[in-house]
Amino acid sequence: MRMVWRFSRIVRVVLPLMVIMALILWAGDGFHGVRAQGVEPQITIVSPRDGEVVTANAVPIILQFSNWTLDCSLAGTANKAGTGHWHLLLDKGLVNMICDPVSTLVLQNVKPGKHLLAAVPAQNDHEELEKAEVKATFDYQPANPLPPVTGLNLGKPSVSILSPKNGATVSGQTFSLVFDVRNFRLSCDLLGRPKVNGAGHWHVNVDTTQGPMMGMLTMLAMGCSNTFQVPLAGIKPGTHKFLVLLVDNLHAPLSPAVEAAVTVNVKK
Repeated sequence: MRMVWRFSRIVRVVLPLMVIMALILWAGDGFHGVRAQGVEPQITIVSPRDGEVVTANAVPIILQFSNWTLDCSLAGTANKAGTGHWHLLLDKGLVNMICDPVSTLVLQNVKPGKHLLAAVPAQNDHEELEKAEVKATFDYQPANPLPPVTGLNLGKPSVSILSPKNGATVSGQTFSLVFDVRNFRLSCDLLGRPKVNGAGHWHVNVDTTQGPMMGMLTMLAMGCSNTFQVPLAGIKPGTHKFLVLLVDNLHAPLSPAVEAAVTVNVKK
């Protein structure tokens, strides 16, 4: 009986520990959708000061990070404990993903008055670590406000990938993804602002544009130029598809979807 009691006691103690270790190892594998384990990050907003009056048409943003390594070369790939980027939010809407503690928020199409700015750490799969979110208000009183960007009627938008070609082999730290966007105004000054017809930006994804958060799980970057240096740090060797997706100011894909894809062989 004593042996049975000891064994049952061992099971009660050891089994939970085994389950915990299994979960930690599972998270360590970096599957999308699994939060990487680590010390909770902390952010301090140095600028703007809470309640600051802003008369210029841009807000300098300066942050200080603890327990968090900024690395956009891993965005859209497997999670890594203590590593990711941060999301800038304006009035609770996502503006951009950023990997520099210093940034600038251009106040294009922002109405005068009080606004809420927030910064929150985000994992590689863009899941936000909401407990570490920090906020500051500012009062926008422009001396010379920017003229608003209004809707455009440019015709049917399209995007095509010029380089690399299907079946190409890419290697090194990055490769150049070159594409041609037509009948669509690319404007990163409008990120996170109300929708403007005919304007927006692009998302570049790896392997798929489907899934939670409007497909952002596998999003490598967002931008407004016609070239993107695709980082390969978090991409496994083998065949992969890279996609360029046109989205509106609020990061929603155009309807019907406007995207282009190229399949390449990643060599390491």
